[in-house]
Amino acid sequence: MNKEFLTRLKRKKDVYRRWKAGHVTRKKYRDIFQACRDAVRKARVQLELNLLRDVKGNKKSFSAINADFF
Repeated sequence: MNKEFLTRLKRKKDVYRRWKAGHVTRKKYRDIFQACRDAVRKARVQLELNLLRDVKGNKKSFSAINADFF
């Protein structure tokens, strides 16, 4: 995960809190939520592609990535 992705998640959480408090419209929160969801999907796909590419040459890379997630 890169810094841009983490800032998107932080912004989503902040806007959610403000939306619940009534300071942000639902449309604005929904737009940010969808953009964040798209970023999560792209990051997951990129991680899986890198994993598949690395496993062919280095079998231990799969174990290292699984250890980080669990």
